Amino acid sequence: MYKALRPNIKRRGKRRLPARVQTPRVIPTQPNEISSADFMAEALWSGRRFRTFNVIDDFNREALRIEIDTSLPARRVVRALEELIKLRGKPAGLRMDNGPELISDELAETETPALNRGFFFPGAPAGPPKFDRSWDAALGAAADVGVQVTSADSASGQIAGSKAGADVAMTVQRQADETVQVSFDAPNATEVNPNLNERWLASYQRRMGR
Repeated sequence: MYKALRPNIKRRGKRRLPARVQTPRVIPTQPNEISSADFMAEALWSGRRFRTFNVIDDFNREALRIEIDTSLPARRVVRALEELIKLRGKPAGLRMDNGPELISDELAETETPALNRGFFFPGAPAGPPKFDRSWDAALGAAADVGVQVTSADSASGQIAGSKAGADVAMTVQRQADETVQVSFDAPNATEVNPNLNERWLASYQRRMGR
């Protein structure tokens, strides 16, 4: 039927994005060295949708900027980056994906946010969140074995708590090869709970899906 009617409707070609060289991931050693930028979308209870433009410090996962609006064109991205640079200084690199706002000519031609931009996999500009997953698993495992967490600093990777009145210390550290090393130390608590280390490790492994 379609061929017989001959509607001559022109087929739309698929838009092809320019090729981006995915640079190897570098683990930052200090704040404001490498940042990641990406968009998120959500809706209000009324159904009205909005977007957020997020800039995160890859070293300590600090949210440096969250721009919120129903529309965030490239001009708003440029303004948000310019204001952030004036406040915090320019980082050595900015990770992003191939989103239209992040590859626009307006962003590329603006001198202020013309950072050393690295393009990564769409939807995951900062790469796999190994540290975040290990950090959450360590905290969850502590709760599973009854450890009362008193302080948790993701920047240093230190978690402190207590169990049966004894001090407990956990460490989650990034390594040079991008792996994460986790340790659990509770010498006094094990006198009351001899299997505390093994129980925490088993819970941690379970939460990591191992």
